Amino acid sequence: MHHRLVGNCKASGTPIPWTEVYMALRTGVADGQMNPPMYIILGSLYEVQDYLTLANIQYSNQFLVGNSQMMESWEEETRNAFMEAVTEANQQAREHNESQVEERIAYLEEQGMEVIRPSEEDLTAFRDIGQPAYLEWLKERNIDQRWIDMALEDAGMSDLLD
Repeated sequence: MHHRLVGNCKASGTPIPWTEVYMALRTGVADGQMNPPMYIILGSLYEVQDYLTLANIQYSNQFLVGNSQMMESWEEETRNAFMEAVTEANQQAREHNESQVEERIAYLEEQGMEVIRPSEEDLTAFRDIGQPAYLEWLKERNIDQRWIDMALEDAGMSDLLD
């Protein structure tokens, strides 16, 4: 069965506490939820959700929190080596997480979920419709433009930079 994104479909997002998502799906209070496969497995949501759409619509931020005073006290060579190690560790973490995703998707299929893999054409159409509104929403929340620019660049979407 081939699924296509329909241009006039509208969805309304509703925040639901994680502890209530399972029951919301089971009772029909929510028709779906958006989380990575790992969280669907952890919450046993495959028991109450029939479909998994791999839309890749959410950019995942990772933060490293550290003591800036301590880092500023280091010699430049030490600080540079540390930042280089952070960059390398972040890349390795992303690659490790990505390598686990297909295994988790296969597990969810084994549990009976139908996995929908939108075509590149569908994803592009969805992105073209949704992205401008999302970028505007970020600006309305007073997110500093440099953070938006960094996220776009990191996601390989630097063509959207102002």
